[in-house]
Amino acid sequence: MKKFNKKIIFLILIFLVCTALFIVVILKVKKVNLNIDKTLTEKSTIEISEISLEKIIEDEYGRLFYIDNQTKKRVVQNNNTISLLQFSPLKDKYAFTENLNNDEYNRQVLIFTGDINSKETKEIYHGSFKTSGWEWFSNEEILVSAGCGTECQVLYLIDLKSGKQLELNYGVDYKWSADKTKVIALHYTAIPGFTVGDKLGNELFTLRREFWDDSKLFNLLQAEWSKDGGKIALVIKKENEEKMELLVFDVQNDFNKIFQNDIEILDNIELSWSNNKVLIDDREYVIE
Repeated sequence: MKKFNKKIIFLILIFLVCTALFIVVILKVKKVNLNIDKTLTEKSTIEISEISLEKIIEDEYGRLFYIDNQTKKRVVQNNNTISLLQFSPLKDKYAFTENLNNDEYNRQVLIFTGDINSKETKEIYHGSFKTSGWEWFSNEEILVSAGCGTECQVLYLIDLKSGKQLELNYGVDYKWSADKTKVIALHYTAIPGFTVGDKLGNELFTLRREFWDDSKLFNLLQAEWSKDGGKIALVIKKENEEKMELLVFDVQNDFNKIFQNDIEILDNIELSWSNNKVLIDDREYVIE
């Protein structure tokens, strides 16, 4: 019995020692983390003009950092945080977002561009918190997207050489043709349907149909360009019927309708092209 008690006491002592060691390790790790945080606070920023772009890293939120001698610094411009560094298709230019006033509803978003061999940057866009994103549209153009109200998404196409800015406002959920000369947008409310326009702001084609008040079919609207951009496939409600249909239009022939077929109503529709075939889930429709 005494041996058994000694064994229990011994195990308890081992447990207490291990617990104490664990607490010491945790405290040391916490102290190290605090020191790191202090380092990042004291030396947390560096101007983008002072560093090589190749050494900039981006986190999952698009924030830009520079690591030097194991010190992580936030990349800034004029002491303002910047994010979303992107290079042009030919890699000879770059652009990034500068954020003024990080308050969500007073935030200002600026986009700057620069030559890869130069430290000078130029402001090309000044927007608000409604700015939702941007991308390189070509090597000389940047496309900015911003919200503008209920079911309203405006695109700004900015020419870097001329500084000219075109405003495109066709709907929402924009999809560009392969050659990026035309774009289709969707409408889900009021009278659902589609609008096709060009990159200059000209409306080329519209198809919209009345949906019944209790209809759920507007959620199934789909549009997809053919690979060459010469045709466009649309899934839309049939005229005066609670059914869906597939329509294909010849874009290069004044949007002439070249195919029409009823389709089964599903909870979700996956629309795509494969050569001269339109695919809807596991069904194929050959387009002559």
